[in-house]
Amino acid sequence: MEIRAVRIGNRYGPEYEDYLKSKLPEIKFLNEQQNNLWLQWNKLNFFALDYNEPICVIDIDILLINDYIEIFNYPIERGEFLTVKQWWDPEAATELNGVFYKFYPSDTKYIFDKLIESPRYWMEYFIKNKIKPGPINGEENFVEMMAKKRLKIKYLPETWCCRMSNNKEFKAKINALSPLPYVHLDKYHPDIKLVHFSDVNNHIDHSSQL
Repeated sequence: MEIRAVRIGNRYGPEYEDYLKSKLPEIKFLNEQQNNLWLQWNKLNFFALDYNEPICVIDIDILLINDYIEIFNYPIERGEFLTVKQWWDPEAATELNGVFYKFYPSDTKYIFDKLIESPRYWMEYFIKNKIKPGPINGEENFVEMMAKKRLKIKYLPETWCCRMSNNKEFKAKINALSPLPYVHLDKYHPDIKLVHFSDVNNHIDHSSQL
């Protein structure tokens, strides 16, 4: 199994790569844009890899805790697309969250091919239609829309993943919405394995429990 991530530009420093390498020594990073794709849209380059086993694609602004390796070992079959359900935002424009994908690249190549037919059109589509804010956004919307056409979308257990911010109101909201008794009080609930941050630099100190 391959694990891939994108770090392009200056928003996130090399310390994010160093952290993920300490947790996932086998991870590989894409550091330059390919096929004229912008920032996080470059994750879709992995959808067309010549690789016959499942791959995992993750965002870099995450914390991996507790028995996090279970996320990457979660089983899928051909024709399935594994991701994270966005339970913390019932009004979100997508049900899935793009922090984690697991798939067979031969199953997802049609998604990459559709994007490359008109990359600028799709990279601007969800912003122009006021579905997502700019300046660069909409990758997970495109992935969800296209995955539904041919694949079965499958979700990790909702108790395994969460969104987090240093904002106190956000913490209160996510604790109230959580399928667990809590997400974060003085520390994270022991069932949580992946934390996706809403703000840059929320987790530079990975030993911190916020």
